[in-house]
Amino acid sequence: MQTLIDNEEVRRALAGINPAQQSVCTKSANFSRAGYNGGFDSLFRESGPDRSISRSDVYAAFDKKFDEGVLTAFVWGFPTGGRGTAGARVIQNLMSIAADVALAARNGCTAQRWEALNSHRGINFATTTKFLYFARVSAEENPCLIFDARVRKFLECNRPREFRETLAGLDNIRGYGLPYSTYVSYLKEMSAASDALRCSADALEMYMFREAPGYRRPRHQ
Repeated sequence: MQTLIDNEEVRRALAGINPAQQSVCTKSANFSRAGYNGGFDSLFRESGPDRSISRSDVYAAFDKKFDEGVLTAFVWGFPTGGRGTAGARVIQNLMSIAADVALAARNGCTAQRWEALNSHRGINFATTTKFLYFARVSAEENPCLIFDARVRKFLECNRPREFRETLAGLDNIRGYGLPYSTYVSYLKEMSAASDALRCSADALEMYMFREAPGYRRPRHQ
């Protein structure tokens, strides 16, 4: 793929994407692991053991309380319970994470706040960018967006010309971290590309998520 903007297939796909309605089904049993200590139980009290969560639901949770938003964003993002110790780490550091996200929501995400939010062991950018996105945080005057392994895979495999700065940053990364400068490049280039495509930036992120090569069909629909 040389470009997204001039690709009619991309434009047709984007026309059918509504991020607010993207939802996923999950089960309370997925969040009853020993290390979770009942920290996610409150999210299933009204729904029962099965629950469908949409992006709109996560926004609403952040509008109520930041800690509730963090929990709901994690369940939405990792409906099978998450890999490794990420969920347990979220529970253990919930108040600190919620406070960091709340501060970023009030004053914007800076390099220092980015580092603080990503400093918790076992919790990386695939998780923290969900918190920033759903809390409606901005970084360098750009609305934050989700950036996970699927989005990264899409960009690195397709290398669209609209994302030169982002790809240059990704090419220099060793390991699985994400520098703040590369994240900001991603936000800026997503904003420019989505404007040219006449869609929302999160619709474009959702398209990349769905179309990432080498992955199974996502649970989120």
